[in-house]
Amino acid sequence: MGALGWNGALPLPLVAVIVGRDVVLVCGAFWARAVALNWRWPGVKEFFRIQGSSKVDDNGVPVAHLVKPLFISKVNTGLQLGLVASCMTGAWLGLPGEEVVWGLGVATGVTTVWSGIAYGRMAMKMKF
Repeated sequence: MGALGWNGALPLPLVAVIVGRDVVLVCGAFWARAVALNWRWPGVKEFFRIQGSSKVDDNGVPVAHLVKPLFISKVNTGLQLGLVASCMTGAWLGLPGEEVVWGLGVATGVTTVWSGIAYGRMAMKMKF
């Protein structure tokens, strides 16, 4: 997305929304894991442990919350892939037209914001 924004194929505000949501999700996941571990560093293997049905492993280290992707996020991923593909084929073959790219951009922006809000609401309900 960044490269498409850099060369002008996508509007920079759209790129900022898409990349910004992903940055917030990754930072939020790291923050939530650090809180769950009481800000202790157990090592890489333990920090990223998500397996198990209990809240702690055999050593008493809390396991990470398993966050399943939301349906709206899957739709957003599909739209992002379609947007990238349409930008690339548009530059290469002139197809699809600008209207299709613009429509995919709007749909991608809307679903990006929607999924970001949905993940935020999910995080507010989690107990760390």
